[in-house]
Amino acid sequence: MYFAGKKGTVVASTAAVGKTFLGLKYPKRVMDLGVMNFSSLKKNTESSTKEAVKNVEYGNPEFPQNYFKAINTEQNNYDLVLVAFLIELQRNPSFADELRNEHGVDFMIAIPKTSALKAIIKRMVDRGNNPTFIKYISETYPDIIKEFSKDKYDANRIFIEDNEYLEDALVRENLFVPSERGV
Repeated sequence: MYFAGKKGTVVASTAAVGKTFLGLKYPKRVMDLGVMNFSSLKKNTESSTKEAVKNVEYGNPEFPQNYFKAINTEQNNYDLVLVAFLIELQRNPSFADELRNEHGVDFMIAIPKTSALKAIIKRMVDRGNNPTFIKYISETYPDIIKEFSKDKYDANRIFIEDNEYLEDALVRENLFVPSERGV
């Protein structure tokens, strides 16, 4: 790990902010731990960046415990563990408490500003996301941003500016130090 002896930082964010890109750019330091492989019984055989929400059956009885365990494990292996569970947090507020209190995992929330929705949708179209997934994000994004913009999240939240990606925001907030060689 880049910061020896320190547990990796868990960052929860939304779609199309650069989680996968950051994980691919720094494969030894950053883990993009998508939620779909843990929450669904039938894993998506397509890359989530190409066709999300295709052939996915929800309802894995091991979720969210299997996801919590994976996050906790990967914190010991990576500087950053990127997760996409904001929808679960919005649906079930005890999700965060359980993750923190029962599994010892603290996390940051990184959310784009509401004004970034058009740019987010454009990114999703450009990278070839499934139209159903794009529609879903378009419809749920404003509520997610509204929820996680509340004061109660101030201590553990950073905003991704309109023309930024997740990496830019993490660097700006001194939560990640990029390396020249991508390791």
